[in-house]
Amino acid sequence: MRHAFAIGAAAIAWAVVAACSSSGEENNGQQSGPSHASDAAPHDDASLDGEAPVDAGGTTDAAEAGSEEPCDAGMDCPLGCRAGRCLVLTPSNLPPDICDTPGTKDFTGGELPSEPDARIHQVNGPDIFLYKFGNVSGDIRASGNVAIVATQSMRLGSVPSDGYYHFDPAHPGSGKQVAWACGGGGGGHGTPGGPHQTPQGAYTAEAYGSETGIPLLPGAEGATTVDVERTFSTPGGLGGRALQLVSCGTLTITGNVSADGFAPYQGGSGRTAGAGGGSGGTLLIEAASVSVASSGSVTSNGGAGIGGWSGVPGAGGTRTSPPGSSTCGTGELMLDAGFPGLYDLGSGAGGAVGRIRINVRAGTQPELLGNVSPVPSMGTVATHYNGSP
Repeated sequence: MRHAFAIGAAAIAWAVVAACSSSGEENNGQQSGPSHASDAAPHDDASLDGEAPVDAGGTTDAAEAGSEEPCDAGMDCPLGCRAGRCLVLTPSNLPPDICDTPGTKDFTGGELPSEPDARIHQVNGPDIFLYKFGNVSGDIRASGNVAIVATQSMRLGSVPSDGYYHFDPAHPGSGKQVAWACGGGGGGHGTPGGPHQTPQGAYTAEAYGSETGIPLLPGAEGATTVDVERTFSTPGGLGGRALQLVSCGTLTITGNVSADGFAPYQGGSGRTAGAGGGSGGTLLIEAASVSVASSGSVTSNGGAGIGGWSGVPGAGGTRTSPPGSSTCGTGELMLDAGFPGLYDLGSGAGGAVGRIRINVRAGTQPELLGNVSPVPSMGTVATHYNGSP
């Protein structure tokens, strides 16, 4: 089922929610924005205002600036200590004190609960559904744009991509079809989408979003193609989801965590050119330490376009290759080929890669042994005192 969201810019003051209490500190990287058009049960809301005080390289909170100190014997502080007190992670985009109190339950895989702990409103982005646990492990299935927090540790298997969000067709990242006989363009995101080639030139969907991953944005839809009389259409592939993973301790990935874009789910009618692929979404990963095992992967690749009669569909973008372009046909009725009613039409372009951001403890680097595509941007997790010695 497709869910449409209006992109707004209204900021709303953020409220306390039962499982995510507020300390009154300003959040790091929060954004607020439109409501989520969902048919799920009502949720608690945590609207977050303000501009993200995190630059492309990441930073710790200004109040906690200074050198890290050794921890006293018996203290378990994954992010280190200062003045005899533990430092705890201040996540981007979420309630800043979410790591200060332990999760009340563990999650060992399967479908996420139907009722999240909170709903995060972003500026210029969709709502994010927040889930907080103690430890998180196993394979996870989740619909929509979500943030998953483990206050102790996170060891993930696979988290498949989900593409139920799409931008308005007027969004600059959405693929376009401007010439009927040519396949549709791919969605843009981390890079421009696969171009919609025409005899008069190319139209390319724009890149959008930020290296910081804030606001947390899904991928854009590939072009829907229509016939010359606009009586038939082939929908483009949907963009990949927005997914934030936060561990207040360590985070290990052993399976495939994906925000990949999607290929169109149906072919044309013989009167429409091939539609474009959707772009990858956003993966924001934050923890004291992050490890992607050799068996694991973290991907936000683009979806492939779909074929028309003429030409090969464009492949989706990856770490090593840009998205493929569309092709054009003549637009002529293929009577000579023995297919009455079938037109010579082009194939769709591929969607662009999305964005991956990884923030870890200052002075360290994530261990990336598996496939990570596209190349991630890196930063330092923000920290603060948890108020306890």
